[in-house]
Amino acid sequence: MIFAGALTVLLIAIQCSQWLSRFRVVLSADTLSIWLAVLLAPHMWLALRWGLGRIKTAANQSTSEQRALSMVAARAAVVALVVFAIYGMVVRTRLRDSYHGNYSGMLLISQQLFEGNPLFALRDDVRKTLVFGEDGGYDAQFMYFASFDPFMRAFKDHPAMYRQVMDAPPYRFGRIGFSWLTWVLSGGRWERYPATMVWLILCSLAAAAFMLSFTAQEQGLSPALGVLVIAVPGFWRSLLSGLPEPTAGATLLGGLLFLSRGRPWLAGGLFALSLLIRETGVVLVACVVGAALIAGRSQHGRGGAPGVRDALIVALVAGGALVAWRLYVAWTLASDWGLQAIPFNPGLSWPLAGVLDLWRSIVDGQYASSSSHLSRAAIALSLLLIGGFALALALAAAPHDATSVAAAIYAVMAICLSYAKVWLFVGNTERVTYELFLMLALSCLTIRAYSKPLQRGLIAFWSCSVVYVFFLTFDAAYIRSALAVPF
Repeated sequence: MIFAGALTVLLIAIQCSQWLSRFRVVLSADTLSIWLAVLLAPHMWLALRWGLGRIKTAANQSTSEQRALSMVAARAAVVALVVFAIYGMVVRTRLRDSYHGNYSGMLLISQQLFEGNPLFALRDDVRKTLVFGEDGGYDAQFMYFASFDPFMRAFKDHPAMYRQVMDAPPYRFGRIGFSWLTWVLSGGRWERYPATMVWLILCSLAAAAFMLSFTAQEQGLSPALGVLVIAVPGFWRSLLSGLPEPTAGATLLGGLLFLSRGRPWLAGGLFALSLLIRETGVVLVACVVGAALIAGRSQHGRGGAPGVRDALIVALVAGGALVAWRLYVAWTLASDWGLQAIPFNPGLSWPLAGVLDLWRSIVDGQYASSSSHLSRAAIALSLLLIGGFALALALAAAPHDATSVAAAIYAVMAICLSYAKVWLFVGNTERVTYELFLMLALSCLTIRAYSKPLQRGLIAFWSCSVVYVFFLTFDAAYIRSALAVPF
């Protein structure tokens, strides 16, 4: 209420600025839209609630449980729209200011790698549609390339050619899920691949917010918990680089939601898709399956918990899909790569070894060409991850579930990341640690089960994560500017 009042006064002052001073203040359309959305959000929610009530009264066919479920879904949808709008504003600004509306710019495609790629020999039509990134590009370009050959058939008789398609074919093609989704949702039309990739990430962020908000309400908590999606540093890095961590996260959350509602086949399918995008999600899947097997419950468990049969279905579907595809990739590349066609690239070292190497590099002035923004972000993120590690271990030691155990494992992995493979660029670390943040967000759904110190720890962690995203990460100023934050 106070914030809304302040905004109202500010808007009136801006409108009257030409009479109160020698200057006339003009607001951009984006800024005005965001401020009006903040002011009208409570009234929009009341209107939506009234409309839903009117529809149900007129139909006179919904039970009280159906009405309650509809309201839960409506609240979650509002939260998802807010998250979509926040991320969407930044995408819109980046497209407009940096790439003239061309979505391919967000994929950071290297012109050198594109022109040396045999998939695009004599494909000047594709080249003319692209905006190329600087230097060697970034990881999304390889998922874009894979969308043109999603089943590895272009060079099936000459697999050595794939060395010119990807920097590491077993590793890149092993993570084929995002390219498959791009190919399917674009209808196989290559002109739509870049826009499809970016919109798929945006929709995944909204879906993740919806599922967090929906589950929070089922636990008797505020639907606003879904907004935690905007405080995950890796999601911002993925969005601005065209990468699929948000999609992998949304499918993990979808798998958990369907499994809790006794739909193991759908859950297994979503888990399988997530693992084909990023195999690191196997930690959560293994924890969920292991918890059900250890508990030894009946078919549907108790209190919505998965039963043994459900867990076995999930393990079969998700694990089977991942293993089958990896074996297919290995078989396709075997004549060129041998046993190396089965990728294994964890990027892990001893606990805190990578962090200590990072700090030494910053002190010596050798990190990221002495960039103050990158050094500041790297120090802040390393401290945030250490705090997340301590919090995750404390949560796992308390009365816990599968997600808290998974959080502890992801936390250990986060502090074991090597300098050479991950910390060399802080954006890499933001991306590969997204699962830790996602698990800690899920831990908030059972916050009432924890002691007061742990509850305060969760609140403090997410407060620090918000500060990091909007003030300490290396492009925080750009994010605030794109969102028209007036400070």
